[in-house]
Amino acid sequence: ENGGAACQATVDTRPCGTDPCPVDCHMDAWAEWGPCGATCGGSTQSRTRAILVSPENGGAACQATVDTRPCGTDPCPVDCQMDAWTEWGPCGATCDGSTQARSRAILVSPENGGAACQATVDTRPCGTDPCPVDCHMDAWAEWGPCGATCGGSTQSRTRAILVSPENGGAACQATVDTRPCGTDPCPVDCHMDAWAEW
Repeated sequence: ENGGAACQATVDTRPCGTDPCPVDCHMDAWAEWGPCGATCGGSTQSRTRAILVSPENGGAACQATVDTRPCGTDPCPVDCQMDAWTEWGPCGATCDGSTQARSRAILVSPENGGAACQATVDTRPCGTDPCPVDCHMDAWAEWGPCGATCGGSTQSRTRAILVSPENGGAACQATVDTRPCGTDPCPVDCHMDAWAEW
């Protein structure tokens, strides 16, 4: 007062908090899951997300940008696998019809809904030609009467065909048989002339 020296400032300021503020990481939402690497037997699929704001000045770090998970974990179907057919086996008969068979082994059995196995045995007709039928003949009948009692003749006997041959069967033999008979010479009586005159 009264011309005395004026007062100086009653407030003084200085800078502070000059360090830059931390910036936390900011990430986008996860994208959809990508395709699975396999439909069975086990694989993985992944998804990603982008970094929208990178961390600065000691801000919170970013988390993973890629995520994976198992997929296609169902066991794969296993189709049946079969060996080649064997050769055809022997025919059950050479004629009048039979069957012969062949087979094949199962190398890999089906699993988890795989294709089923086909038949392991196959058959087909064989020996379908008719069998030969041999001739069958009755026994010989008794010898018939001789045509003469002397001087030579023949007598015969016969036999019937009971079963005729078919399909190349054995042919029939003779149905008639003959043999000589009455072969003794006939007696010759004496023949005399008439009496001469006395």
